[in-house]
Amino acid sequence: VSYTVNGNEDAYKFDYNEVLVVDEDGNIDSGSTIDITVSAKPGYTVDSIVVTQGGEPITAVFGNRIFILTVTDNIVITVNTSAAVQTVTFDLVNISNNGAATSVAYGEDYEATLTPATGHLLGKELLTVTVGGETVDFTLDAQGNFKVENVTGNLVISGVASPIPQAIDYADAHVDYSNKPDSVLY
Repeated sequence: VSYTVNGNEDAYKFDYNEVLVVDEDGNIDSGSTIDITVSAKPGYTVDSIVVTQGGEPITAVFGNRIFILTVTDNIVITVNTSAAVQTVTFDLVNISNNGAATSVAYGEDYEATLTPATGHLLGKELLTVTVGGETVDFTLDAQGNFKVENVTGNLVISGVASPIPQAIDYADAHVDYSNKPDSVLY
């Protein structure tokens, strides 16, 4: 009987729980047992698995496992996958993300424009960025263009913009300013 697998083979893998002999023409012996665990490769999710025997759908999928005790007719296994999407979370104080995207495809770069609130400064040293819980490097230029390369897990961008020091006007002659600070933060 024929044995056919459909789907993006770059997106999933099969672990055979029992030896399955497939000849060079894609055939297996009638009476064979199929016992396969299907898992997504990095960057993908398995959305569904459909199995037909003799052109008819059969109940052979149990979670991520395909099990057929006795093959009696042609088998077609279809594995439907999609690219994994990573979430982007912002934990920012006095920084706007300007409506940046809240998700990124697995393995892609993430870019956003970050803007400090009026009266505040933003610098790379004021941000912390993690991907999949691990701190990662990123770029941030003077215009607030932010970039993380090769996002392979959920992305969290945290930071607090620093207030700009404000000068104090000491022109009022009626007050003693002998202990005056040079600036004050607001």
